[in-house]
Amino acid sequence: MDIKIDIDIDTDSLDLMDDDMPPCGQTARSDMEIVQDTIAEVRKLNDTRFPLLTLIHRMKFDRENSKFSSPTSPTPPMKVAFAAGLSTTINSLGSHQAIEYDEVITNEGKAYDTRHGHFTAPMKGLYLISATITAAEGKYVALELIKNGQRTAVMYADSRSAGHYSSQSRTLPYVLEQGDMVWLRTFPGYNGHKLDGSAHSFYNCFAAVLLFPM
Repeated sequence: MDIKIDIDIDTDSLDLMDDDMPPCGQTARSDMEIVQDTIAEVRKLNDTRFPLLTLIHRMKFDRENSKFSSPTSPTPPMKVAFAAGLSTTINSLGSHQAIEYDEVITNEGKAYDTRHGHFTAPMKGLYLISATITAAEGKYVALELIKNGQRTAVMYADSRSAGHYSSQSRTLPYVLEQGDMVWLRTFPGYNGHKLDGSAHSFYNCFAAVLLFPM
């Protein structure tokens, strides 16, 4: 780093006036000696001020550059999670009927639509999709998990010979693009069957959570 020293010398102060002459017996200093002594004093002053000047210069540089490189708070990741259950029994399933899970306990990110039973991914990411199907005693039923109109999994529950309720669950990781839709509907051939529902029971339920965006 080059240090440039600017020295302004008041020539008036260097004039040798009669009243500035040294006392008798002392040798008068030459003009050159006076200039050299003045330069030496200025250099001493600059050496003393240098750390402070350096600090001031650095603070000014940092302030000016902060306009372009000031850190910004990172955008917090979007939170997406929902869980919904069927609170009312569907006595006769329709063909390809979408199951509208109406009892919602969590819907972070508002990605689940109770009106149609659809979950819509708000961003690309890895999601964990889960569903449980339950058949009442003496009944059997089947549903399929749909992504963008295509079947991705099937769930089947049969209580005809069990003498009690039976159920089946699926929990699967899905890479979903923004706008992808996932839902459950009647498996072909099982229209007319009963899907049991009860408030605060979650016998039949549907859930999803965003593990991380991509």
